[in-house]
Amino acid sequence: MTEKALRRGFQNARHAPEEGIVCVLPVHARGRGKDVLAEMVTNHEAGWAEYGATGTYHIVDEEAAIEFVKDNGGDVPFGVGD
Repeated sequence: MTEKALRRGFQNARHAPEEGIVCVLPVHARGRGKDVLAEMVTNHEAGWAEYGATGTYHIVDEEAAIEFVKDNGGDVPFGVGD
């Protein structure tokens, strides 16, 4: 989810609803994906934050998100973190 959010540009002022973030997961994993997203926000992991006014999510710390993707064996999208 973090890799796809970086690719789609959900950083700082651009945010997305929960459904828009977990839609990258297979249908059977979306329920758990919502739980994981909430845990990452609560634990301040991967740079995620909830935008309280609309209940949407975005990445506020791009460096933490990039580090999270790398630590978990993912590929950082081209052009992110340059």
